[in-house]
Amino acid sequence: MKELFEESLQIIKNAKKQSQQSSSNLLIKVWWGLWILSYLVSRIVQTVSKDAKEIQDYILAEQIDIIDSLIGIPLAICAVYLVKRYCQLEKTLNTIVQETMAQMAEDQKKTLERSQTELQNVL
Repeated sequence: MKELFEESLQIIKNAKKQSQQSSSNLLIKVWWGLWILSYLVSRIVQTVSKDAKEIQDYILAEQIDIIDSLIGIPLAICAVYLVKRYCQLEKTLNTIVQETMAQMAEDQKKTLERSQTELQNVL
């Protein structure tokens, strides 16, 4: 995920377009942090559930599982924002590609016109 943002932002920067690099990096770090935390909490739930012998152990496992579910809410929100932010970058990249292609077509047209003029002058 980080690589996608970095490469896209570099292309946009080279094309002298505005970018939101720092907020994207922070969002990626928060998303990764929450993902790792959720993974660790779910592993704790598995361990407690596997070793449960009394009802209190099962209650504890469910309470920890609720905590994991609560971590999942901001994790999902971060994921949605990351996808939205990257979609915006893709739109900007598409604009850059279109502008570049239009400029290349214009340059080719001018080159062709010059070549035709030179050819007419020779003939």
